[in-house]
Amino acid sequence: MMERVRRLWLRLCGRRPVLTGECLRCGQCCRGIHLKLDARWLRSEADFQRALAKYPRYRIFEITGRDARGLLRFSCTRLSESGLCTDYENRPSVCRNYPSPAMFCAGARLIEGCGFRLKASRDFERLLGREMRRRARGKGPVVEEREEARRR
Repeated sequence: MMERVRRLWLRLCGRRPVLTGECLRCGQCCRGIHLKLDARWLRSEADFQRALAKYPRYRIFEITGRDARGLLRFSCTRLSESGLCTDYENRPSVCRNYPSPAMFCAGARLIEGCGFRLKASRDFERLLGREMRRRARGKGPVVEEREEARRR
Protein backbone atom coordinates (compact mmCIF):
# COMPACT_ATOMS: atom_id res chain seq x y z
CA MET A 1 0.00 0.00 0.00
CA MET A 2 2.72 2.47 1.01
CA GLU A 3 4.55 1.69 -2.22
CA ARG A 4 1.49 2.77 -4.27
CA VAL A 5 1.14 5.97 -2.25
CA ARG A 6 4.80 6.88 -2.83
CA ARG A 7 4.49 6.20 -6.57
CA LEU A 8 1.39 8.39 -6.76
CA TRP A 9 3.12 11.16 -4.78
CA LEU A 10 6.09 11.05 -7.16
CA ARG A 11 3.84 11.20 -10.22
CA LEU A 12 1.81 14.10 -8.85
CA CYS A 13 4.96 16.02 -7.98
CA GLY A 14 6.53 15.37 -11.38
CA ARG A 15 9.37 13.43 -9.79
CA ARG A 16 10.84 9.98 -10.03
CA PRO A 17 13.41 7.98 -8.07
CA VAL A 18 16.93 8.57 -9.38
CA LEU A 19 20.02 6.53 -8.56
CA THR A 20 23.46 8.16 -8.59
CA GLY A 21 26.92 7.19 -7.35
CA GLU A 22 28.80 3.93 -7.64
CA CYS A 23 29.47 0.66 -5.85
CA LEU A 24 32.28 0.76 -3.28
CA ARG A 25 32.59 -3.07 -3.33
CA CYS A 26 32.25 -3.40 0.43
CA GLY A 27 29.72 -6.28 0.36
CA GLN A 28 27.38 -4.67 2.90
CA CYS A 29 24.42 -4.89 0.52
CA CYS A 30 24.99 -8.66 0.30
CA ARG A 31 24.47 -8.98 4.05
CA GLY A 32 21.15 -7.12 4.31
CA ILE A 33 19.09 -8.32 1.37
CA HIS A 34 15.29 -8.19 1.16
CA LEU A 35 13.63 -10.46 -1.37
CA LYS A 36 10.27 -10.29 -3.15
CA LEU A 37 7.90 -12.90 -4.49
CA ASP A 38 5.19 -11.73 -6.89
CA ALA A 39 5.71 -8.05 -5.93
CA ARG A 40 5.46 -8.78 -2.19
CA TRP A 41 8.33 -8.64 0.28
CA LEU A 42 9.10 -11.91 2.05
CA ARG A 43 7.96 -11.87 5.68
CA SER A 44 8.02 -15.53 6.76
CA GLU A 45 9.90 -18.77 6.21
CA ALA A 46 6.83 -20.06 4.38
CA ASP A 47 7.12 -17.08 1.99
CA PHE A 48 10.78 -17.97 1.47
CA GLN A 49 9.92 -21.62 0.71
CA ARG A 50 7.40 -20.48 -1.93
CA ALA A 51 10.04 -18.16 -3.39
CA LEU A 52 12.55 -21.03 -3.56
CA ALA A 53 10.02 -23.11 -5.49
CA LYS A 54 9.62 -20.33 -8.03
CA TYR A 55 13.22 -19.04 -8.02
CA PRO A 56 15.66 -21.91 -7.29
CA ARG A 57 18.57 -19.42 -7.52
CA TYR A 58 17.40 -17.96 -4.20
CA ARG A 59 19.07 -20.98 -2.54
CA ILE A 60 22.23 -18.88 -2.33
CA PHE A 61 20.52 -16.69 0.28
CA GLU A 62 20.14 -17.53 3.96
CA ILE A 63 17.80 -15.88 6.44
CA THR A 64 19.72 -13.78 8.96
CA GLY A 65 16.86 -12.00 10.75
CA ARG A 66 14.19 -9.35 10.32
CA ASP A 67 14.22 -5.61 9.88
CA ALA A 68 12.14 -3.08 11.85
CA ARG A 69 9.20 -3.56 9.42
CA GLY A 70 9.14 -7.33 9.93
CA LEU A 71 10.62 -8.16 6.53
CA LEU A 72 12.99 -11.11 6.33
CA ARG A 73 16.62 -10.12 5.96
CA PHE A 74 18.99 -12.36 4.00
CA SER A 75 22.70 -12.75 3.47
CA CYS A 76 24.33 -14.16 0.35
CA THR A 77 26.42 -17.30 0.76
CA ARG A 78 28.54 -16.33 -2.28
CA LEU A 79 30.13 -13.35 -0.51
CA SER A 80 33.89 -13.69 0.06
CA GLU A 81 35.85 -12.49 3.10
CA SER A 82 37.00 -9.50 1.04
CA GLY A 83 33.40 -8.44 0.38
CA LEU A 84 33.33 -9.49 -3.27
CA CYS A 85 31.03 -11.96 -4.98
CA THR A 86 32.61 -15.35 -5.67
CA ASP A 87 30.14 -16.04 -8.50
CA TYR A 88 29.76 -12.54 -9.98
CA GLU A 89 29.09 -13.66 -13.57
CA ASN A 90 26.19 -15.89 -12.48
CA ARG A 91 24.61 -13.69 -9.81
CA PRO A 92 20.80 -13.53 -9.80
CA SER A 93 18.89 -10.49 -11.04
CA VAL A 94 18.17 -9.30 -7.49
CA CYS A 95 21.94 -8.78 -7.14
CA ARG A 96 22.51 -7.49 -10.67
CA ASN A 97 19.79 -4.84 -10.29
CA TYR A 98 20.77 -3.59 -6.82
CA PRO A 99 20.09 -0.91 -5.87
CA SER A 100 16.85 -0.41 -7.71
CA PRO A 101 15.00 2.93 -7.83
CA ALA A 102 11.91 0.89 -6.85
CA MET A 103 13.45 0.71 -3.36
CA PHE A 104 12.60 4.39 -2.93
CA CYS A 105 8.91 3.69 -3.47
CA ALA A 106 9.03 0.78 -1.04
CA GLY A 107 10.44 3.06 1.66
CA ALA A 108 13.75 1.19 1.79
CA ARG A 109 16.97 2.97 2.58
CA LEU A 110 20.40 2.28 1.25
CA ILE A 111 22.93 0.90 3.70
CA GLU A 112 24.86 3.60 5.53
CA GLY A 113 28.16 4.21 3.78
CA CYS A 114 26.90 2.91 0.44
CA GLY A 115 28.42 4.69 -2.56
CA PHE A 116 25.02 4.96 -4.22
CA ARG A 117 22.46 7.71 -3.53
CA LEU A 118 18.73 7.38 -4.11
CA LYS A 119 16.46 10.42 -4.16
CA ALA A 120 13.36 11.88 -5.76
CA SER A 121 14.33 14.19 -8.59
CA ARG A 122 12.50 16.10 -11.28
CA ASP A 123 11.45 13.80 -14.09
CA PHE A 124 13.66 15.07 -16.92
CA GLU A 125 11.80 13.17 -19.65
CA ARG A 126 8.51 14.62 -18.49
CA LEU A 127 9.95 18.14 -18.32
CA LEU A 128 11.54 17.78 -21.76
CA GLY A 129 8.25 16.56 -23.26
CA ARG A 130 6.36 19.47 -21.71
CA GLU A 131 8.93 21.97 -22.99
CA MET A 132 8.86 20.51 -26.49
CA ARG A 133 5.04 20.74 -26.57
CA ARG A 134 5.26 24.38 -25.42
CA ARG A 135 7.78 25.19 -28.12
CA ALA A 136 5.64 23.47 -30.74
CA ARG A 137 2.81 25.82 -29.76
CA GLY A 138 5.17 28.80 -29.94
CA LYS A 139 5.27 29.32 -26.17
CA GLY A 140 8.82 28.17 -25.36
CA PRO A 141 11.51 30.41 -23.85
CA VAL A 142 13.32 30.83 -27.18
CA VAL A 143 10.15 32.14 -28.86
CA GLU A 144 9.37 34.37 -25.87
CA GLU A 145 12.90 35.84 -25.98
CA ARG A 146 12.51 36.61 -29.72
CA GLU A 147 9.14 38.31 -29.11
CA GLU A 148 10.64 40.39 -26.31
CA ALA A 149 13.59 41.40 -28.53
CA ARG A 150 11.16 42.51 -31.28
CA ARG A 151 9.23 44.67 -28.79
CA ARG A 152 12.42 46.56 -27.85
